[in-house]
Amino acid sequence: MLRPCLNKAVSEGVIHKNPCDDVLLPKESCIETETKKQFSLSDTEISQMRDASLSRYKTTKEYRSRDAFVLLLIINLGLRVGEAVALEWSDIDFNNRLIYIRKILQSNIMKTADGEGGKKVYSRIKKSSKTSAGVRILQLNKEVVWYLNELKEYDKRNNIQSQYIACTNVGTRNTPRNLQRSLDRLIRNTTIDKNVTLHTLRHTFGSTLLRRGIRIEVVSKLMGHANISVTYNKYIHTIKEEEAKAMNMVKVC
Repeated sequence: MLRPCLNKAVSEGVIHKNPCDDVLLPKESCIETETKKQFSLSDTEISQMRDASLSRYKTTKEYRSRDAFVLLLIINLGLRVGEAVALEWSDIDFNNRLIYIRKILQSNIMKTADGEGGKKVYSRIKKSSKTSAGVRILQLNKEVVWYLNELKEYDKRNNIQSQYIACTNVGTRNTPRNLQRSLDRLIRNTTIDKNVTLHTLRHTFGSTLLRRGIRIEVVSKLMGHANISVTYNKYIHTIKEEEAKAMNMVKVC
């Protein structure tokens, strides 16, 4: 904004030279940008979310929400929302308890005619995840296997047939918007007073692992980050909190 104003002043003879002409802007890589601060759910809030996810109707005893199981997968596996909606049953190896994360629903920012603003629009499934590191094989614990089996039984009872794990009641692939709506409804059935998003669930996975002492390089690999620096920058607040706790516990002499 300043440079154009001074250029106009030069053209009108108010000043002889634009002082900004000799100013070199720093490289973009050297500029520290402020990112939107992420938060994670506490252990108590995670427990509340799980209880709400597994709630059933009193009359039919059926689970209230199919989507709730997908949300439990996201928070237990640290999935990106695009990875979650792209998951197919063929990506699960039940015999060896493995899940293959190798596809992602691509998103694009649709700008207005003047190039301003922007709306995220999900278009097609890409045959590889966000980065080469994003393509990963994760070991499934007993809890996640149980969630998946419950989901399969739910589909059998309700005659839902789909190749997608995150699907609608008619078997079509679900959308991030629908999952967020389901998450909003679920959170309203808890005492959690936060704006919980699908990314909050993924962020909670990473934060929980770090709080429980899992090495950052392991967390980075499980999250599918390009390198450890990405993990460190995203979870610096959690790391600082754990460092403070450690120092409060230390008594050398």
